[in-house]
Amino acid sequence: VVRMTWIQALEYKANAIVGTFAIFSGLAIEFLIWKQVFQAQDLQEIRGFTFNGLMAYIFLCMIVGQLKSSWATSMEMIDSIRTGEMNKYLIRPISFFTYHFMMFIGHNSMFYIVYTTVLILFPILLPGWAFPTILHVIGFIAALLISIYLSYSIYFCMVCFAFW
Repeated sequence: VVRMTWIQALEYKANAIVGTFAIFSGLAIEFLIWKQVFQAQDLQEIRGFTFNGLMAYIFLCMIVGQLKSSWATSMEMIDSIRTGEMNKYLIRPISFFTYHFMMFIGHNSMFYIVYTTVLILFPILLPGWAFPTILHVIGFIAALLISIYLSYSIYFCMVCFAFW
């Protein structure tokens, strides 16, 4: 299921390239705007955030927000309930939850690859901005994986309200 969804995501290569460019351009725009704000006002802190701390916060918020987004998968689940296609999951050995969770992972795998690369490079290129120790990195990744699963589960529960 993940492989099939990955192939579908890469069918439109231009869309994948533009999506990847949009991720990096969004980060660059945020960086340049806040750099200008700090320099123009000659500030060291804004409400307790240093420039480096603010950039790390914005960067990590963008990652978490993008990786837990599952609107596309939710729409597919809603359509399969609405059209009655959900019946086919009753005779297959895979659950409706698991199948769509794998679809969710497949849809977001492009972002997972890009953001994993960025997360690996972030502490190397900008040491001390976000993760002071390796324990912080491990904790962040664990919390991120839990939040991705919880986010999908909440979307799934909301979709299941269609049966009410």
